[in-house]
Amino acid sequence: MDLAQRRSLIATKDNPNRANDYIITFQTTCTRTARCLRLRYVPDKVIIDTAEIDAYFTHLFNLPDYSLEQTANALLEDMNNELVARWIQVFGEEEPHQTITHNIVIEDRQPQWDNPHLLVRISTI
Repeated sequence: MDLAQRRSLIATKDNPNRANDYIITFQTTCTRTARCLRLRYVPDKVIIDTAEIDAYFTHLFNLPDYSLEQTANALLEDMNNELVARWIQVFGEEEPHQTITHNIVIEDRQPQWDNPHLLVRISTI
C-alpha cells in the first residue's frame, strides 16, 4: 500500500463546532509489537471519523521494518495532511525489552494558533 492509499484510510467529517477549541484523543495498542500510539489534536475544519480509524491504525502497525520513530512520524505527517489540525501531538511507546521503555513525542501546530489555557490541562509527558 502506498502513501496515498494509506492516507485514504483516514476518513474525516466536518467539525461540529469550529468556534471552540477542544482536544480529541485516540489511543491504540498493538499486542504483536508491544507498541502504543496516542494521538491528540485540536481540530480545525474537520475531525477524524471514528468509524473508519481502526483500519488506518491496523495498517500503520503493520508497516514493515518501521521503527517507533518512523511510525510516529508517519502518523503525524498523515494526520497533518488529512486534518490540518490547529494543534496535534503524537505519543509513541514500546517496550523492546522487559527493562526498557522507549518513548517518542512529536507536536505540531498551525502558525499563530495558541491556547495555553487548554493545553495546560493536558497531562505532562
